[in-house]
Amino acid sequence: MSEEIGRPASSQGVIQVKGGGVIFFESDPWLFRGIGQNINFSFDDLAIGAELRGSIKKTLAWYLENHSLGHATNIYMRFRHFVKNWQASPREHITSADILNYRSILSDSTAWYLGTLGGFFKKIHRSGYPGVEKSVVDLLSQIIIKGNKKGEAVRTADPDIGAYTEIETQGLFRELKNKFYSKEISLKEYSLFSLFLAFGMRNIQYAQMKVCDIQYINGVDGADTYLVKIPKGKKRVIPRSSFLEMRLNPNAGALILEYANQVRSKFGSELQDIELLPLFPGKFTSEQVNAFRGHLTSVGIRNILNKIEKKLAVISERTGEVINISGVRFRRSIGTRAVEEGHGLLTVAALLDHEDTQNVGVYVEATSTMIDKIDKAVAFKLAPMAQAFKGKLIAGPSQASRADDPSSLIRSSRFDSTCKPMGNCGEFGFCNLMAPISCYTCSNFEPWLDGPHEKVLDFLLGERERLSAKGDTRIAAVNDQTILAVSQVILICNKQLGFANE
Repeated sequence: MSEEIGRPASSQGVIQVKGGGVIFFESDPWLFRGIGQNINFSFDDLAIGAELRGSIKKTLAWYLENHSLGHATNIYMRFRHFVKNWQASPREHITSADILNYRSILSDSTAWYLGTLGGFFKKIHRSGYPGVEKSVVDLLSQIIIKGNKKGEAVRTADPDIGAYTEIETQGLFRELKNKFYSKEISLKEYSLFSLFLAFGMRNIQYAQMKVCDIQYINGVDGADTYLVKIPKGKKRVIPRSSFLEMRLNPNAGALILEYANQVRSKFGSELQDIELLPLFPGKFTSEQVNAFRGHLTSVGIRNILNKIEKKLAVISERTGEVINISGVRFRRSIGTRAVEEGHGLLTVAALLDHEDTQNVGVYVEATSTMIDKIDKAVAFKLAPMAQAFKGKLIAGPSQASRADDPSSLIRSSRFDSTCKPMGNCGEFGFCNLMAPISCYTCSNFEPWLDGPHEKVLDFLLGERERLSAKGDTRIAAVNDQTILAVSQVILICNKQLGFANE
């Protein structure tokens, strides 16, 4: 539909929302449960006259029919903020003075509000609706409106909203695994968080996913392959009309597929075709768009992330505080890592589901979020903040959870020629991870007070320096979380033994 065509809502009294569903034009407020997002647009409480209100509603109706709910909601919220600053009685016209007054109250971080409103006001005027003077359009075309600063968090490696460091990413992954196996994290939470860690897509994309998007393929070579189909986002197309197809790690893929099957079993009676059940269900109501009944909104996905953040409570080595978890931080992390690994802008754009490369150049400009060099001094400094060690220090084998089980001893000739144990494993089960390196970040590890932990640390630091010298900086950082965990164990041991830390 051409941008200048957009009057079906005013003539027919019904707004055909893009993606499916309708809103009755004359109703107030406009309430709608949409695809990944709900709206609640109230007009009667705005300080605007009837004629201007009609122009606002007709133009918003066009946006609802031709753009995403998120875009229409953004315009509505910016207009509410604009009107909130009027002190006079209800107005019928927006003037140049209103634009200048509004611009004066905006800060550097909110200057982009006027840019959003500018397009909205120009659309009202071009459509021939009353309420926006030509002088307003002329002024908006002349003044320079600062846009939302894209990529600032990535460029500055912001510790609260920017990309995660390698240590933070490792910490999140390991704590997810630990909390899942201790049943503090549900399979639903594990599945959603694993998808964020792996692909960093937008909340709305995960909100649109269905159980059929998780697929198992038995390869010709006998290997298990798990695929995930993620609906493309930020595209001016019908939702779920195109997908990104990605491979899942076999371990995570098996668990996410198990979760999808659980959804089928639990909610199978809600829809005729169980394959169309939402992967992350919310409430099933008749007010929702039929094709997306039961789907969470993007806010619902964010709420799950907030709960996971509290459960994981991973400490950042940069701030000494719990890591802030958000979907956008995963996107920034994946983009940053892709560039650090040498991928070009087109590849990064594809990974992040961008239509072009104009917004991915910031990752090239970004400074690496990894710590370039870690030695003992740095490790001992970061370790108390990172809190990477999750186990329990014990004086010796007699205090171990499995004191009578010789197989619980953790030892390796790589670190001590006498094979002196580093500690015990408190888990009654087989662990297929490489001991003892993987043990230090495991909650079941029980290191001994007099274990050869310094030798483990020296080995890990030596390996990191060797790989860094070869230029394999990302590979070199793989064990950074473990380095901090071993360092923390040494600090605790030295404190109990009364030794000073070097």
